Amino acid sequence: LLGGKGGSAPGSPMSEYSVALEVVVSDPWLDEHHSPGEDKDLLFLFGHWLASTPVEDAAKLRLDRSLLAARRHAEELEATLGAGDPRLHVLRRSVAFGHQAGEDAALLQQTFRRDTEDHWRFFEGLERYLQQPALLEQQGLCRAPAGALHGMKERYYELRSEVVRELLVKKLAAASRKNMDDVADAVGVGLRTCRRMFDNLRRIALAFEDQKQGYQCFVHRTLVDTWLLPTPLAAQYTCVLFLFHCGFKIGSMSSRRSRMSALRCEDFVFFASVLLSFWVQPAPPPSSISDGEDMAAELLDRLPLVAGFELDKRLVATLRDVKAQIFSDKDSALQQLQHLCRGDMANSLPAQKLRAVDARVLRSVAKALLSIGANLAQAKEFRDLFEDLLAKIVDPALDAGLSSAELATILEAIMKQFSRLDPFASSSGGPSRQQQYMILAWKRFIFVAGCCAVRMLARVGNRQQHSPSLSRGSLPPSPW
Repeated sequence: LLGGKGGSAPGSPMSEYSVALEVVVSDPWLDEHHSPGEDKDLLFLFGHWLASTPVEDAAKLRLDRSLLAARRHAEELEATLGAGDPRLHVLRRSVAFGHQAGEDAALLQQTFRRDTEDHWRFFEGLERYLQQPALLEQQGLCRAPAGALHGMKERYYELRSEVVRELLVKKLAAASRKNMDDVADAVGVGLRTCRRMFDNLRRIALAFEDQKQGYQCFVHRTLVDTWLLPTPLAAQYTCVLFLFHCGFKIGSMSSRRSRMSALRCEDFVFFASVLLSFWVQPAPPPSSISDGEDMAAELLDRLPLVAGFELDKRLVATLRDVKAQIFSDKDSALQQLQHLCRGDMANSLPAQKLRAVDARVLRSVAKALLSIGANLAQAKEFRDLFEDLLAKIVDPALDAGLSSAELATILEAIMKQFSRLDPFASSSGGPSRQQQYMILAWKRFIFVAGCCAVRMLARVGNRQQHSPSLSRGSLPPSPW
């Protein structure tokens, strides 16, 4: 209270009114016993605040953690200075004091509880700046070391794969937020955590949609430069936002009736990254189809170069022309492709497996791929992409008893032998420029569809063998 009636000399300017100032500048306490290699006390508390840990529980954990650090410090000193050093006596007494009962110990516990309450208020004040990362390092009300602020921002925006997997079933609409308790129950994660991740994704999505160009920008670069997200986290957000933007049909992982339940969040992030890298970005694909084990680092490096979320229009239009070209002479081109692929795979598959593939899989898979590619231009058909790959590519492979490596061999043969078909190879001067692009478009399409199908077969085939999940070493490391 700076002034007011009775608070200032008569006739002074301050005697006519009063002014109240409420200014709080908080400097969080940092535990001096922690070595640089351990979690800092501030980040330790921030993690518990994010998880909605009660103040009393967090204070007790913090006290126990500090006493344990002091005991370790005493042991290190004893090894260095010797057991008779007087400084060790003081340190041992302080550690013993923290474990005793009585008024003094209660006072220590109360001190930790009140200080933890101060931290909770500090985090509540900091949250509005965390929601606008560009303001975080400029604000001066909630002061903390730059490294701690960076760590808190990264933890605030982290994405837990099991939560995102359930969120992908929903839309980033306000109405979906009311159902976060269902997500929390399904994955066993706190409601506040689920809501925070949903809110973060929705806030960022709305920011892109409010821009004049929408998502037609370098999304990954914007997430790094504007939202100040670390590069790996920005890659996760880019893939997840792409999945929401496209509206793919993705069944819940908690529903055993859904064929999609075998697919984890890491799988859909891989699908998104390979689609962005080769269907959105006009880039030539590798020659080998796989489940992503050898591409994880390369795909992450490609994401900063991807502009927008829309499929390459020339690719989509060319795939329609490819289907028309193949079916223009009834089935002769398909029969020729089947013959060429059979010869290509003769040294790769056992004779019995090759006969089964030739009779039941090769032709149906080739026709399905032509139809899926031609329908990418239709938004509804594109949303069914994963369901179509599962039903039309993975299921026939399962029925024929194929492994994921054998399916990759078949798809690579379809990709390579396409250029030898008569419509492209019969010209004396070689294929025209348009035909050359049709061949490239087919390779880009088959590579992406093939990688997704091979990954799906690895997951779904494993589920059918009654194993809850693949071992960590049997699939590529996740970017999560």
